[in-house]
Amino acid sequence: MSTTIPSPANSPSAGPGEGEGEGAWSSVQDERRTYIVPAILLGKLAVLLVVFLAYELLPFSTPNFEINFVDPARRVVSLATAFSTWDAQHYLYLSESGYHAGQMSNAFFPLLPLLIHLTAPIFHSTLVAGLVVSNVASLLGVYFLYRLVSELHGRGAADSTLLLYLAFPTAFFFSLIYTESLFLLLAASFFYLLFRRGLAWAALPAAVLPLARPEGVLIIIPFAVHYAFEVLGLGRRPLAAALARFEASQAALVLSPLLGAAAYLAYMRAATGNAFEMFEAMKNYVSAHSLTYVLHPADLARALGEWPLALHGFTNSAIDRALFLVFLLLLPPMFRRVHPALAVFGVAVGLLNVLSGTFMSYSRYLLLAFPVFITAGLLLQGSRLSRLTVPLVCSLALIQGLFLVMHALSYWVA
Repeated sequence: MSTTIPSPANSPSAGPGEGEGEGAWSSVQDERRTYIVPAILLGKLAVLLVVFLAYELLPFSTPNFEINFVDPARRVVSLATAFSTWDAQHYLYLSESGYHAGQMSNAFFPLLPLLIHLTAPIFHSTLVAGLVVSNVASLLGVYFLYRLVSELHGRGAADSTLLLYLAFPTAFFFSLIYTESLFLLLAASFFYLLFRRGLAWAALPAAVLPLARPEGVLIIIPFAVHYAFEVLGLGRRPLAAALARFEASQAALVLSPLLGAAAYLAYMRAATGNAFEMFEAMKNYVSAHSLTYVLHPADLARALGEWPLALHGFTNSAIDRALFLVFLLLLPPMFRRVHPALAVFGVAVGLLNVLSGTFMSYSRYLLLAFPVFITAGLLLQGSRLSRLTVPLVCSLALIQGLFLVMHALSYWVA
């Protein structure tokens, strides 16, 4: 059973010229939208150019590079190093050497390394293959996100969402060898297919998501919410009537993320001898994520209350904490303005890493909670706040440029 997405004309957020009676304004808007894909591609080329210029013109932080895992084959710093600092090193190493017991790279999930490994023969380089996979995935992910927001809230809201999302200070990770691109593609396509095509189609990306990132298994929460309220009609029908609509085959589709999680555990068991090798590997990292903090609130409070704060340290970043505060402030309007399935997904993803005991990398992990950006786009759309869109986007983009240079030169960003 599929859910009908409201047309932009019927959306309460639709802007001028987006419903009936489209006129000159609509024509201008449509003309602008023909440049969305070229503009995104140009932005991606700009990211790669900035990495090149940063390496050629500014000093590279060799000490920072060496405190992270370094593949013995890549110990010599080169231009290629600037395109593969921090986590990218691990994905390239895994794509070439695979998973083995005891190595710290086992903390990273296998979908991206597998895709790099499969496409590397085409490009004769794992680095190039990684960049191609990430950029193609993020381009498709942005497409699904734009279609999703456009059909739920109107094209004006989709424009605002995209501007904020791609200008966000850590959005450059969508152009580098990181899993944010694959996560966006799978999660955005999941919601689009869920609303447009129904449970069976949505189950496909839902089953693959747990292989991309640990947050991927959380997609089962919005899947279950959608099934309960949209398919069973919970809340609109008496409980008995809602349960009468229950079908085991549909419920099995909702559980598809567990299939992906099981596949991940089986793969790690086969490759390393330990299905839970990821938790052993995490002990090598300063973040030391642990879901056991959920059972010990006092320990969680101590871990999150690290003091003194630095402007942007590994685990004591004031910037990460400020962004978490922004996330919390956006929760009430998110539940009022976006579909409940999207809202619970945003909450689950936005809280997971904090509940595991650290704010480390929160400025990057917030990209995964894209319903937050949809909410921000809706708040800017059609209100007095819309005047802030251009200066806000420009300010965010300037910070992104600084963060990109820092990341390329192996300084800590996220």
